[in-house]
Amino acid sequence: MRLAFTLGPEDYDAFHQDYYRTAPDGRRTMRVGRWGLPAVVVVLVLGQIALAGYDPIWTPLLFGYAASWAAVFPRLVGWVTARRNRRWARRDAGTAAFAPQNLEFTADGIGIEAAGGRSRLPWAAVQRVSQGPQHVFLYLDSRRALVVPLRACADSGTQALLLEDCLKRHAAAAAGNR
Repeated sequence: MRLAFTLGPEDYDAFHQDYYRTAPDGRRTMRVGRWGLPAVVVVLVLGQIALAGYDPIWTPLLFGYAASWAAVFPRLVGWVTARRNRRWARRDAGTAAFAPQNLEFTADGIGIEAAGGRSRLPWAAVQRVSQGPQHVFLYLDSRRALVVPLRACADSGTQALLLEDCLKRHAAAAAGNR
């Protein structure tokens, strides 16, 4: 199967969303960021209450801050990531990251052809396969993935075939490495 496409900032946004949702490193980042700061604030407030007593103005304010941070953090990460990806896209427009790409899926591996040249990845290099609503992500390690937009497929049957093919070949390569 051969696919031709050009990645845009929205594809990198989708990768970051998938990373924070599914990757162990990403989930840990979200968990620590979301609950770490509020936990520190709560401990500091409880220490302040124990040492200096209850302050009717600052104590509820700080507890509210801790609760609101836990609610706002995931959206803040998404907003910052999307802004960074848009800035990166403007700065690097026309470079290999945003140039047309061709991926060829074979029994041996994945052939990649882009402005920077050609390379071939064996299926054993793919550590895991993840599917988003509009993309398939072939993770090469915990923080890098090949992003395959499903819009590159001609129809929904080809999309299903692509995902099934990637999962099957990844599983076969993983079984062969054991």
